Amino acid sequence: MKKNRSAVEVYRGRGAQPWRYRVVAGNGEVTAASEGYTTRWSALRGARRLAAHLDVPVKEEMPLCL
Repeated sequence: MKKNRSAVEVYRGRGAQPWRYRVVAGNGEVTAASEGYTTRWSALRGARRLAAHLDVPVKEEMPLCL
């Protein structure tokens, strides 16, 4: 059985929404969310910093390339 683990997720909403990151508990509950960032890199940098303090992995949403 695979164990659920907390993580910091970097994501972007539909359309031109800003990049954000959120802390997701092992049970799937969102426990914290960030402000909006204009670039993916800025959101990822903040997520990595937070993940290091929480000792959890970062999960990235990969943008679609058309």
